[in-house]
Amino acid sequence: AMACFPRALLGVASIGATLAANLAALSTSQAPRGLPDDELRGQLSAQVALSDRVALASVKISDLKKCLGPAAGIVEHLVCPLSGELLREPVLAVDSGRAFESDWIENVPEDMRPRTVKDFATRKLMQALAEACPQVGVLTRVGTPEG
Repeated sequence: AMACFPRALLGVASIGATLAANLAALSTSQAPRGLPDDELRGQLSAQVALSDRVALASVKISDLKKCLGPAAGIVEHLVCPLSGELLREPVLAVDSGRAFESDWIENVPEDMRPRTVKDFATRKLMQALAEACPQVGVLTRVGTPEG
């Protein structure tokens, strides 16, 4: 059931190379695999949006680590493995105990999605971190599963 999560993150790992290739193709008007220019522009726009979201999420995580100082190690446990963002509305996978952002886990195909329950303890922790580090914007959404 957990096999879908690394696959979901593969797109994030290859953004730079794909984005560069698409920029080059668009600038020379030679779309890869025969894609029309407008379709290529749409894909490029989606990749830029994803790249921006990932970059913003990384900055927010880094800022929270700085704010927490010696307790910064806890932050890695408060990041959704699907979105790469800090948890705002966390749910727990019953089988693994892993926390996910509720609106991201809902987009995992139903046959691959673990059964989840609301994670009230992590939610309260995130609220406390938001109060302790208001400059970080812990509970502010960076992106959505749709882009």
